[in-house]
Amino acid sequence: MSRSARARPHKIYQPGKRHMELIASVSRSSGVDKDGDALRDFKVQQEYREFIQEKLDKYREDYPRFSYASTKDDGKQKEAIQENLLILFRKLREGILSTKRADDFALEVYETSLYLSVIFDSPKQTTSILSHLLPNLYLKFPDLDSMPSRGSVRKTSLLSLLYNLIASYPSQSRYFEQINSLPPKFLPRNSKEYRWIAELSRCLRTRNYTRLESLTTKETIAEIIGTASLTPPSVKIPSESVQRSTKSVSSKNPKSQVDHETLELDTFVTLLSSIRSKTRSTTWTIIRSAYMELNLSVSSSTSEWLCRSLTLCPVDPGSEDSLKYDVDMLVLGWIDERAKLGEVKKKEGSNVDDIWKLLKLG
Repeated sequence: MSRSARARPHKIYQPGKRHMELIASVSRSSGVDKDGDALRDFKVQQEYREFIQEKLDKYREDYPRFSYASTKDDGKQKEAIQENLLILFRKLREGILSTKRADDFALEVYETSLYLSVIFDSPKQTTSILSHLLPNLYLKFPDLDSMPSRGSVRKTSLLSLLYNLIASYPSQSRYFEQINSLPPKFLPRNSKEYRWIAELSRCLRTRNYTRLESLTTKETIAEIIGTASLTPPSVKIPSESVQRSTKSVSSKNPKSQVDHETLELDTFVTLLSSIRSKTRSTTWTIIRSAYMELNLSVSSSTSEWLCRSLTLCPVDPGSEDSLKYDVDMLVLGWIDERAKLGEVKKKEGSNVDDIWKLLKLG
């Protein structure tokens, strides 16, 4: 082999993002492949993050709203794109971890990965990312109080607690283990974030699901995490702090950056939708045990009570799905599903079309 051929860099190091697809995972290559150490290079990490961002922007163009629910109606293609995005972020995290990198760039990669893992419903990745972020990565910053990550660590701590409430529901053992393991400065006991999660935990323990509805709205969580942006994801207005934390991602094309605040809010909305779904079956079991029938006539307030108790309204009142329904439609949709499962049936007799008998358990 000629000296010039030996000196020529591998094609993944040559200019052009088209070669980013060829970069090997650090964990799989173990340095054996000649391109196996590529993601240990800080510059390559930066370029790889830009490469992922292009794919993420394209995904958001094709699917303007991240899905808070099932992706069944979107087919397998959307799932495949989501999985690929998570794989790309995982490869980048492996490179960051192997170099022990601990700066704003590393923090942004881990936090963005965390948000997407929740939105894309990948519990394994969510758990893995949280184990690196809390407390390890944040503790590598010497002074959390004087840097932008101060707000990040509170949000991530809150997100982790909420995630553990959902993962172990109705048990709260993982939630309390997480609280006891968090350094006090990560989530101060006098903070609004801590007071909110403590109240939510209490509501779940006491089965106060009427209170649960008001605690789990998009407006409530936006106020708690300090997100002013309630605009649709397609409108990107990065705050000054977001620009500082993500400016290293793509300084050449800042318009392509995901609005960090919107992504945070989408993540919490996803989790709140999940906790509502988890508690709904418990609430319905209690209602079936306590009542013999439900009167859903137009003049009755039962529909509003049932909708509130079962938290049937969407967490995000501006979502596309919420525009299709009103309270009566949401409740009737729920009752129709229960009728198919043999849990309710219409009461027999004249003028009782809106009265449903609740069939007892067992």
